[in-house]
Amino acid sequence: MRNTSYRDTYGEGITLKRIIVVVIAVTMIMGLFNILSVKADSTSLENKENFSITTSTYDQSLLDGSVTGYTLTAGDVLFISWKGNSSPFLSAPRVYLLTDYQFHGWDYFRKCIFQDPASRGWIMKKDSWEMTLNYSVTSSDTYYVIIDNPNWVPSILPQSIEIISYEAVQNYPNSYYLIVKTDPLGVTSISGDGWYLRGYDKILTAPSVVTVSPSLQYRFEYWDVDGVSYGRGVNPITVDINSNKTSTAHYVLYQLLEHKEPFLVQLSTHEQGLLVGSVDGYSLTVGDTLFVSWKGHTVSMGGILRFYLLNDYQFQGWTWNFYFGGDPTRGYLIRSDSWEHTVNYQVTSSDKYYVIIECVGIHHEIIPSEINVTSYDAFKFLPKMFYLSVKSDPVGIVSIDGEGWYAESSNPVLTAPTTASVSPEIRYKFEYWDVDEVSYGIGINPITVSMNENHTATAHYILQYQAAFNQMGLDSSAITTVVSVNGVPKMYSDLPYVFWIDRGRVITYVYNERVSSSTLGKSFVLENITGPASPIIITNPLMVTGNYKMVVRAQIPATMDIDPNTLNLQSKGEWITCYIELPEGYNVSDIDIYSIRLNNTFPMSLLPKPPVPVPTEIGDYDNDGIPDLMVKFNRTVLTSHIYHTLGITYGDVTLKITGNLTDGTLFEGKDTVKVIFGGDADLNGLIEMPDFYVWRENFGKTPEQCQPHMHPDFNNNEVVELLDFYIWRENFGATTPQQP
Repeated sequence: MRNTSYRDTYGEGITLKRIIVVVIAVTMIMGLFNILSVKADSTSLENKENFSITTSTYDQSLLDGSVTGYTLTAGDVLFISWKGNSSPFLSAPRVYLLTDYQFHGWDYFRKCIFQDPASRGWIMKKDSWEMTLNYSVTSSDTYYVIIDNPNWVPSILPQSIEIISYEAVQNYPNSYYLIVKTDPLGVTSISGDGWYLRGYDKILTAPSVVTVSPSLQYRFEYWDVDGVSYGRGVNPITVDINSNKTSTAHYVLYQLLEHKEPFLVQLSTHEQGLLVGSVDGYSLTVGDTLFVSWKGHTVSMGGILRFYLLNDYQFQGWTWNFYFGGDPTRGYLIRSDSWEHTVNYQVTSSDKYYVIIECVGIHHEIIPSEINVTSYDAFKFLPKMFYLSVKSDPVGIVSIDGEGWYAESSNPVLTAPTTASVSPEIRYKFEYWDVDEVSYGIGINPITVSMNENHTATAHYILQYQAAFNQMGLDSSAITTVVSVNGVPKMYSDLPYVFWIDRGRVITYVYNERVSSSTLGKSFVLENITGPASPIIITNPLMVTGNYKMVVRAQIPATMDIDPNTLNLQSKGEWITCYIELPEGYNVSDIDIYSIRLNNTFPMSLLPKPPVPVPTEIGDYDNDGIPDLMVKFNRTVLTSHIYHTLGITYGDVTLKITGNLTDGTLFEGKDTVKVIFGGDADLNGLIEMPDFYVWRENFGKTPEQCQPHMHPDFNNNEVVELLDFYIWRENFGATTPQQP
């Protein structure tokens, strides 16, 4: 019965129906002729009877099989059967198959391939057993069979295992698998891949030429089987199926430089040579290999035919730099002689090269030699090349340079556009590259691809939509947060807030109900929102607008009384106290204390720990029957402001207090206090001797009678007197109020 695979018999296009028919037919024939299925061949590796193995401790294991091991090949099946009994007590014995036999307890450096303890957890004295094991070998190596007693600890009762019989058999499979491939991978498809019966001779035939494009083609070079070459150009080959094998057809890539249809060349003398190849020549680089094949026949009598490659094209007889070809088998060509010639040349100098033919030996110009060239092809041998496919996901959204053939070990760099616009509000954004479905990491761009095989590089993009948040009705006086988008606050100056967001992401937003204004009494109130409500799952471009209306609040007068009435800029006091009264119909308990400002600048004083306002109090400070609110301000901050910012060192200053009620109603009150800087008569910021001299010169005078720009009336009682001297003396050496 001839060993033939299904693939050989029925071809590649076998159908399920045909398989069923074949199976039924074979079954019927087997039933008629009682044909038995083919069994695997086998070899007995070892057969032993009646021997004893003693193990002393739990970490000692002893050899059961041959000490030299069994040499097995991938695809073999090792069959082991053994039976025996124990003498004293014994823990469950185990059988191990190892590929690195060393007596190091459990340090075998290989995992246990199979194990099969007895059915009972412990083996009693005189217990007997029988065990059969099979193992399919996946890696060719030397294997050892070991038994051990892993759980027995006391060494005073060594365990003895009586082996009644032990047999190891090597089974050979019925068939092996033949892999057929090309190098470079995927150049062409060559039939023959599949399972074959042992001993079958499989013939493999590789296409001699595989056309890639009009200018590129692969040409067959040689076969190898499991890395062993069959020789250059040997094709087809016969593979002896005696194990699993891999057959590889190797190809070389060529670039077509020129192809010519049949043409006629006439040569009149031996000194005349005519161009066969392109008149422009072939531009070649160091390391290139030029491959030229041509064939033809003579029309009339000719001399010796020669073929030349030169890189200095001049019609000067024999002054040609390179000689290729040779004499035909006969010294001369005669009519209708035909020939076929192939030449290769490895370029050592980058230049232009030309292909020439000439005919030697004919001197009769009246009978020119005629050569009919029936085919001519010039190829440039290319290094081992691999193809890089470059695409995008989704397909076609961008065009990325880089697709094409690359020499082995080259490293092309691919750069994907960061974005691809679909419309002003829709775009694709680059996310990551993958090569053969292995990601380079989010955002890595550009990438370098190592061309060690054919690759497919894909630039992945994610769809994005433009989101915009805006407002209507606000003006530049708006000073507080208008909207928060995903927790990020945006002011008037930030709007419109426009950004790109991935499809499927979620946006949350909140527009503030009221936006404050830098203009007193003015604010903005949210009326409605144009756009989808928060939260939003992004599936389209987004525009959300908060629509506000301007509100101007009413303002009521307030009565303000500051204590003390005179501010000594040199005083070390901590607070300035202010009492606020509201007109009839309003209640000071409705005042928002956090809105209170002194001179539109200073808030109420805060206690540092914790930062809360200094305690306020509602009472009737002036006993006029109208409740007033007591609040306090930082004295140091205020006196510094009066001296350094307002530039006031002496005289009256009007202070203003503002704020609003909880319903938004504004209030404003004013009070005038006197400012003194006791002892600084010349107002230079220092209390020193010249101030004493000013006091002395103006003693007894009123402020109007004093020297110009001098203020020696330190207690502001309208006369320069002895009390003013005491004030100067007390503050002597002091300086202006320090800025906080």
